[in-house]
Amino acid sequence: MSDRASAELEPDRCRHGGASRIGATLLIALVLASNSAHAGSSKTGAPAFPFAFEQQLDGDGQPDLVALDPLKGRNFKLTISPTAFAEQTIRISIGGTLAQIQAGTLGNFTGKGMTLALVMGGAIRTVSLNREPRPLISGASSNYVMISTADLNGDVVDDLVAQHEDGKIDVFIGSPTGLRLEPNIKLEPLDLGGDALADFVWTSCARIFTWNSLHGLHSAPLSSQDSVVSGLGPGRFRVAASNPIWAEDTLILSKDAAGGGVVSWYESRDDGLVCRGAIEARSITGNDPIDIEVNDWDGNGLDDVAVSYANGWPKRRIFLAYPEGFRPLDAARSTIAKSTRSVTRLWEGGKLVTISLNDGGANNTIHASMIDDDGNEGPVLDTGIPFVEPLALASANFNGDTAPMKDAAGRLSPSPLEDVAILSGQRLIALLGHANLTFTMIALNAPPDIRAISAQDVPGNTANDLWALRADGTKLVFPGIAGAKGGLTTTPRAAR
Repeated sequence: MSDRASAELEPDRCRHGGASRIGATLLIALVLASNSAHAGSSKTGAPAFPFAFEQQLDGDGQPDLVALDPLKGRNFKLTISPTAFAEQTIRISIGGTLAQIQAGTLGNFTGKGMTLALVMGGAIRTVSLNREPRPLISGASSNYVMISTADLNGDVVDDLVAQHEDGKIDVFIGSPTGLRLEPNIKLEPLDLGGDALADFVWTSCARIFTWNSLHGLHSAPLSSQDSVVSGLGPGRFRVAASNPIWAEDTLILSKDAAGGGVVSWYESRDDGLVCRGAIEARSITGNDPIDIEVNDWDGNGLDDVAVSYANGWPKRRIFLAYPEGFRPLDAARSTIAKSTRSVTRLWEGGKLVTISLNDGGANNTIHASMIDDDGNEGPVLDTGIPFVEPLALASANFNGDTAPMKDAAGRLSPSPLEDVAILSGQRLIALLGHANLTFTMIALNAPPDIRAISAQDVPGNTANDLWALRADGTKLVFPGIAGAKGGLTTTPRAAR
């Protein structure tokens, strides 16, 4: 039995419900026009429409165009341009002006015929297109900005998804009597096609569901470790081999049968989501995750996840995504992914790289490593100094060294190799970066009352200086020393 068929046979109680939202992610805009200009374009080369949106209508897996042209008074011309069928035009009446329309979608919300649903001035309005009474909407509020059509329960009657300006999503289930608010369905936006249409993910009754606006409803069993789901964290965690522009997956925060926290990674496929394993689990590490926050923490274009733990221990950790996703995850799914405590970005020979600072050494000493955007990681350097929060970081080119880099014309030119200074508790060090993803460490003779550090550009000198602020407000400077074997003067002088 296919995933879709199994979803359709589930009772209503298992088609509704799901995890709470983590963060407020806005839907991908369905409207092709700006709210001020209302200027869209026709797929067939026809003149531009004052208002238009895209939606899958004819079942060919391609977005179709729907447009509105104002006529006299309350009348509009509705133009539907499927990619697989002839264009259709319908004259309709709308109680409002073109300037009030924010978003739109078409759907068969009662099973009796098509309806145009619009967001106008933050409210949802419906217009029947086949002389049937327009669908009633129960439970709708205000301040909506986006709407989309979906069949969330596989009953062939369309449902309506509406998003408020604060990011909150409402789900309205279609039926012969109209659309009713279903508060137990908790959706997260998830880009499954790299297009401008809205897709969604949610969980219910030990299954994970996806709605793809181009390809419909899919579901798959949740991993046995994800017994009680408490949150979803969609994000772009890898580069898809078939299409490097998009690859959105989701993380699931849950508890296993023993009550231990789990963070699982589910990878998007053409037929839904597949569990790739746990990136963190109490049953494996003894650490009990209770919250996740998805963000591009290292600024490399891929989302990562910060995990917080019960009782505040261990401290929040960042699990970095690589081009292929999270690593390592073995076939038996018995190892968690690599994590770190702090990250920053440096320019190394014309390329941005991620600096990972972890507390993995003996007695929680700082482990530093350099990772390029292809996922290559240099050797881990044990600095020997304890990881003490909050770390203070200052990056610059302290020794003025460079590496050759080709410009757009193919000419070689020197590009700086940046370094980073780290203040951890009462210890101050500098890590000099090299083009081969390695560091040279310099221990600096700093007094114990340093409160902040910063890098200062020195006019006429290729090497930057490191400045340190003491508790009494006075400043010290560690002068930069130019040259490949240079760095920073280890003993500071008073700043002038």
